[in-house]
Amino acid sequence: MDGRREAKVVFVSRGNAGRVREVTLCTMEGGHPTEVSDIADRMRDRLVTAACARQVAEDYDIVRGAITAEAWQESPVPGQLAEAGRRMGELGLLSPPLKVSDFVSEQLADMYELYMGMRGSSEGMLFAFDPGLDCLVVSASGSWDVDKRALRREQTVAVEPRLAGGRRLRVLAPAGVLPMQPSVETWEICALMEACPTVRVTKDASGAWVLDPGGQREVPLIRAGIHAHVGVVSSDDTVVETVTADREQFPYGFGCGTDLTVEIARDTVRRSHAVNDPADDRAYVRWPLLYHGEMAVELWKPGLPAQPFHGLLDLYGTAVRFTPDDVPQPV
Repeated sequence: MDGRREAKVVFVSRGNAGRVREVTLCTMEGGHPTEVSDIADRMRDRLVTAACARQVAEDYDIVRGAITAEAWQESPVPGQLAEAGRRMGELGLLSPPLKVSDFVSEQLADMYELYMGMRGSSEGMLFAFDPGLDCLVVSASGSWDVDKRALRREQTVAVEPRLAGGRRLRVLAPAGVLPMQPSVETWEICALMEACPTVRVTKDASGAWVLDPGGQREVPLIRAGIHAHVGVVSSDDTVVETVTADREQFPYGFGCGTDLTVEIARDTVRRSHAVNDPADDRAYVRWPLLYHGEMAVELWKPGLPAQPFHGLLDLYGTAVRFTPDDVPQPV
């Protein structure tokens, strides 16, 4: 499956004497950049970029029985994702899921599912690394009627944090469980994990994993993170690092779940000071995803709250001011 399977719409607005005044490209993620100069050339480049962005959501293998049923039930991370999803909903970082049948007839909705594999969508994504299981735990794909504001354990998926051959995802199925498909952002999250440094952690008396240079487990520096379809008005750079989009290397936006977003993840980690400079004590990093939202992560650093997501979500509405209904559309 490649970028040409994703639905896109081009709106052409005419001005005086019937000339084209502006052209807007609309994507499934809500992107709608508008070109008003060099329209034909720039819109051509946008469409070619979108067509060349290869979809990766089918590039995965399921490893049956990779986790014991007992270990999966004892893991606190699925519950931590569920708690964070509820809070994201309360903060306005997640909106209700959408079904295709809410907008078209049931017959047409069936055609969308048959030819495009699309039943609906549930925006956003959550993930956290589980040191106990030595794997990444992510929210399931929104195409499976998953409301990420009300996640259940069976709607979270354990995955190997490294892509096999730099491309294929390994889903780690608990014994007796047929896992759901992971969120399409999972491939780029694995790229983040592969590209970032590692630290050591250990369990404290309460059972929480804490940063410890002599700890028993080596884990990626990135502990947890979120993807949200919101626009950021401002952020406090003393608290959270903002890694701006590299418009020279990636001048045009494209949707989640593509090989190009995987490359953006790797590029972002390489350019982050908080990730790569031990002297930088900021424990949070965020970056925009052109036209449809942003990604934000928390790092294993001194002073981080014991529970994943608590410190990260505390930023939204304080250090990070955002708007859920107005995502910037820079050209």
